Amino acid sequence: MTPSQILDGRPTPWARLDRRVFWTFGLGLTAWILLQIWQTRFGIPFSWTLTLKGLPLLAGASVFYARLDRDPKSRMGFFPLLWLGLSRFQWNLCQTMDHRPWDWVLMFLGWVLILLAVRDGKKLALFLAPFWIGMGAVWKVSLLLGLSFLGFSRSRIRSKLWACGAGVTCLVVLGVFLKAWHFWSWNELGLVEFLWIKRMGIYWILGFFGWMVLPRRGRERVAASSLFWVTLGYFLWAPFSYPFCVDDQAFGWFLVLWAGTGLEAFRRQVLDESWASQWVWAVFGVVLGLAVCPGVFAINP
Repeated sequence: MTPSQILDGRPTPWARLDRRVFWTFGLGLTAWILLQIWQTRFGIPFSWTLTLKGLPLLAGASVFYARLDRDPKSRMGFFPLLWLGLSRFQWNLCQTMDHRPWDWVLMFLGWVLILLAVRDGKKLALFLAPFWIGMGAVWKVSLLLGLSFLGFSRSRIRSKLWACGAGVTCLVVLGVFLKAWHFWSWNELGLVEFLWIKRMGIYWILGFFGWMVLPRRGRERVAASSLFWVTLGYFLWAPFSYPFCVDDQAFGWFLVLWAGTGLEAFRRQVLDESWASQWVWAVFGVVLGLAVCPGVFAINP
């Protein structure tokens, strides 16, 4: 019995996704290693520790994109993994001495993968509660993720009330335990600076477009709603420090992850699924990133 059968109680087409996960992970890993080789030109030594810290992030993102679009013929994830492998946010996450942003990203990937793999609300409540508590304790910005299930139909999630109740309970208990109301910062300056001055708003808009094209009653929409809850949490609890904020690295990686879904959805409207189209779109995406938001790619020290 496969892990997905144990979690969900029914067979799912993991075998058909294995090859796509392998290739997307390989592309992201290649970009990640080439980026470090490129950085040696600026006197930054190649680090195997940095490489190993990036492996679980790229592997989790590969499975995430495969689960988000289960069509075995789809190449969803090839281009987004290239973005993540070259991103400055992943570089800073793995390089910084503060491990909390890296821990948060890893827990978020675990949270979203369980959400996309499990249909039963009772099991979701059991499996997701540790992630809600862990993410909220590491980074208060994610406290509101427990509200992700509110407002969604129960047609695609059995016993949805269990998941909703667990999320709200984790939010209340953790908020009281951490006294979250004492840390409200109303970080409008930090949010504007990050989304507008640093031009990361384009990635938020792309993530929003990805949310729009996902099935309305599927768990994918529940997962994508994290884009709004984390952004709201960033406004309420993220400390503002200029010019570098450790929290920005996790938030930036999070935005790039969801932006890949929006740009891939847009590609399907204008191009086919051929390999040539994939590479044309990948080049276009890198050029777009360099032109619109040059700080995203870690091509300079």
